[in-house]
Amino acid sequence: MISDIRDFSGIYDEMMKQMRRRVDERRFPSGFNPETMSFVYLQPAILIYDPARHGQNGESVPTWVIKRVNFRPIKVHMHGSDEDVSRLPAIDTWQRKQFRELGYLVLLLPTIDLQKLPQGRRQLDIAEDRVRVGFETWAFALMPEIHRLFYATNKGGAATAADARDTPGGYLVFAAPEIMAAAERSAVSRKEEPRPIAADIVHTYLEAVQNEGRKHRIAFHGDTDSSPLHGDALRARIKRSGTRNKSSGKGQDNELLAIYVEILNILAKARRIVTEVMSARVVHMKNYQKGMDTTEEQGTHNILSNRDQFPKRTLNAANKVMNAQMPKEYVQPPTTSDKDNLSVSELGVIAFLCDVDPYVFCAQHGLYFPEVWVARGQGALSFKRRKIIEFERDLAEVILSGELSAQNSPDSVEHELIAARMMKDIEFLEALFDL
Repeated sequence: MISDIRDFSGIYDEMMKQMRRRVDERRFPSGFNPETMSFVYLQPAILIYDPARHGQNGESVPTWVIKRVNFRPIKVHMHGSDEDVSRLPAIDTWQRKQFRELGYLVLLLPTIDLQKLPQGRRQLDIAEDRVRVGFETWAFALMPEIHRLFYATNKGGAATAADARDTPGGYLVFAAPEIMAAAERSAVSRKEEPRPIAADIVHTYLEAVQNEGRKHRIAFHGDTDSSPLHGDALRARIKRSGTRNKSSGKGQDNELLAIYVEILNILAKARRIVTEVMSARVVHMKNYQKGMDTTEEQGTHNILSNRDQFPKRTLNAANKVMNAQMPKEYVQPPTTSDKDNLSVSELGVIAFLCDVDPYVFCAQHGLYFPEVWVARGQGALSFKRRKIIEFERDLAEVILSGELSAQNSPDSVEHELIAARMMKDIEFLEALFDL
């Protein structure tokens, strides 16, 4: 369906109602479990394009983008000009700039389930808990190898960044900035005189993380013994994988060292971001509920699009609802620094290693969700966490069939490469851990 952007307010509010009805009616894809998964699949998608640049029917919008938008159950195509887009309150400054540069924009409407958040003291979200456990588990499993590889690399005289650092902790200060930042936050409450050096702060922090990680268990697909491993058995399993990788030419010591550190840095980054998002939601929930009491009948976007028709109290309430649905911590716009944004590859690694839907705490890269969800399913299978649900199998079949591929269309090469690179990263992790 192609609509005029002048009808945006009504369509926006109607699409949000459709999404909420599907959630309330439990109209999820087959096998979808609302207890452990978010509603990214149901997230309404609006493709807005400039007919002067892309044709009346959007013929020259990248094929890959059109296919991804059309794959969603709740979607609409709209045409409008730069001036039309600039007047829409649901579209931020960075999105307007993107529209000016590309002539099109995909708007994925927010699906934060604010209504169901508990009042009072913040509780640990399922996603937050899984990321925490994932970071602790992999820190416990990988740190002995990081220590061994660090000293092996130095001993061999290889020209790596590790050569300039005296200890593994000193190396991590520079090679894993997220771990360093987490260690510093952890050390704030400790009053030690004199203040420890950065390497010791990292070492102390990771020791505490590993102590927690020792309690967790993880199984590996393909192992003769199907029992979940923990403690020394888990570390021995990781060491065997590293030894086999080196002997088969898949990675030298300095390469494995960098890979293991990068894995932990990504998980530390995910842990920080998910904590920030979930903490902010408590405030957003209160604002959302207060605002919805005032705006639900008229529609938030309709109110903000027609400011001169509503009293100040109603406008303030509408602003609260809009801000609550699209908080900066969750949206992670490209105008913020890379350290506060998760990339497509990082989403895939997090989904694979933690069996978590990263779209709970990242609103970007929604068009890549089939690959990210398949990565999650692959991780569930590789680490024997649970059975693959039908929804994940269906997505894998869709990807393999090429249904979402633009068949190397020149206008879609960049998007195709990003998706393919993320899937290659998952294949690499499977090979890395002999899965």
